[in-house]
Amino acid sequence: NDGTAFVLFLVWKDYLVGKERTPGEVVTYMLRLSCGGVLLGFGCGTFRAIFNAPAAETAITLAMAYITFWIAESNDLAIHVSGVLATVVLGLFLSRFRAYVSVKAEEPLHAFWETVSYLINTLIFFISGILVAEKLFSGSEHIHLADAGWLILLYVLLHIVRTLTLLILSPLLYYMGYGFDWKSGCVVVYGGLRGAVSLALALIVELDTNIEESIRHRILFHVAGIVRCECA
Repeated sequence: NDGTAFVLFLVWKDYLVGKERTPGEVVTYMLRLSCGGVLLGFGCGTFRAIFNAPAAETAITLAMAYITFWIAESNDLAIHVSGVLATVVLGLFLSRFRAYVSVKAEEPLHAFWETVSYLINTLIFFISGILVAEKLFSGSEHIHLADAGWLILLYVLLHIVRTLTLLILSPLLYYMGYGFDWKSGCVVVYGGLRGAVSLALALIVELDTNIEESIRHRILFHVAGIVRCECA
């Protein structure tokens, strides 16, 4: 889901900076990002050079995650596929095909990536919190009282959209996996947008000087505000 959202985000971000595309070009661009990212992730996931060496295998997974993202996003190589999707598929491949990771390395790998995930999540929340506080308390001319009202409206609309989506998909969800009921639906609706991914996307917009300043500030304010409301 996060990988697909990132692909849509890139299309929307290009529109903000003035890169207009026809509907056919948008479809082609999205297929290139998504399908290319998946294929690249699978290709990088098949790499295996060292076995039964936990420290070395951990270092290799870190290097491969970085290299996979760099290959996908590098302007020098001009591949231009989704680095996020490629890295996600790389992780899914290694998780599914355990033969590419030795038994001795499984526990150290799990502990390492859990620690990295925690630190990166903490860092994203910390940076976004500082930037939002700076915009609010430094008297930003782009954040007004009306934006607080829009924040509340967006918060309500997001819950309505998620509720409608679950209602449409509920017959399918009921017969798949662990089943589905109204209690599970309430949890899914309320817990929809509270991760670091949305904040990371807002930070990407905030740091892009090609986008109008007022748009950048408002997007960061609204995304951070919604995440804060749902973490309450």
